[in-house]
Amino acid sequence: GAGDYALIHTEERDYLLHERMKTLESRLDPKYFARVHRSAIVNLREVTSYTSVRHGDCELVLRSGDVVRLTRTRTRVVERLSALGVETT
Repeated sequence: GAGDYALIHTEERDYLLHERMKTLESRLDPKYFARVHRSAIVNLREVTSYTSVRHGDCELVLRSGDVVRLTRTRTRVVERLSALGVETT
């Protein structure tokens, strides 16, 4: 997220959408998507593992190999990842 825009990453390409993160988040299925940082929403089905890092934050490793920060204020996401069978490393 960047102001009034959201950059959406897919396997095929990236898209720039003129929409705030909060609005985009409300349109996504909460069963599969989670806000992991004030500027990032992740498809939980794409997370292959996660690692605890400093100050209670985590790093999520996606199937693509990208790493996304999960802030400590989003601890419920870790519970959801565990329920999906995602391993911690």
